[in-house]
Amino acid sequence: MNGNMLEKRFAEMGARAIVSGPSLRAVRVNGAWVPRRITLDIARDKRGEFFTVRLADGVEADVVNVDRKGRHLLLHVQDGRDKSKYLCGHDERHWFVAAIPESTPGVTTVAKAKAALQPDGLHEATKALRRKERYSRRNHAFKRQGEWFFTPVGDFFHEPPAHLIHRNDPITRGRGKPHIVEFLYRNPGETVYVAPGGGTLSAAVFEAMNAVERKKRMWTARTEVSQVWARGRVSHPDHATITLDGWHRVEMNNEQRSRAMQHVVFID
Repeated sequence: MNGNMLEKRFAEMGARAIVSGPSLRAVRVNGAWVPRRITLDIARDKRGEFFTVRLADGVEADVVNVDRKGRHLLLHVQDGRDKSKYLCGHDERHWFVAAIPESTPGVTTVAKAKAALQPDGLHEATKALRRKERYSRRNHAFKRQGEWFFTPVGDFFHEPPAHLIHRNDPITRGRGKPHIVEFLYRNPGETVYVAPGGGTLSAAVFEAMNAVERKKRMWTARTEVSQVWARGRVSHPDHATITLDGWHRVEMNNEQRSRAMQHVVFID
């Protein structure tokens, strides 16, 4: 699909898009910096926000599905044998781009793309909901703010010790503006030991080893955080504040599982 046609498909959901040649930005591959062949981002000018899609020669892009009413579309990009898909759309106040995990097969519609981005544990909980409700920001199964999902845990969750509850604590996927949570509890998790090339030991097994055995594989301690819970107000400058009545499990969407995420410059 040529650039003009691609821009027209974005216009179908009410968005401006500019399709052009490869970006001057570079990405690190196997220790070397190489030019990006695919770049997706959100830019702004006097008229407001718009999508920028930059493609190197030989890279093909096509819009697979458009949800005009919901203002979302599914973009497919192919660079030789490398294929990737992106959900582009409008969320509350701004346009966004999210890469779809390659491990999810059969993503051919906007609805399936939204499902692929939801944390795996939510799929069973949302089955009883109407299709429209499954992908809303608030329903009986969860509340969502940007890339974060908050699932109520019910009465079985015991109140954590007061000294372990953090006030106005940030959560972030490692880049972008943090989401500030009024009350946050992080399970300290379990300490394990990992070795280069593979292998994991529990703390008990590691401590039972003698010094010679420990040095053989250069074991390194790592704390595995199992869960994060939140309640109260959750705020972010680009999203409406939500209020969590009672404790909720905190999970990020599945975008971080996608290799195609490297092509997305957009940061929420």
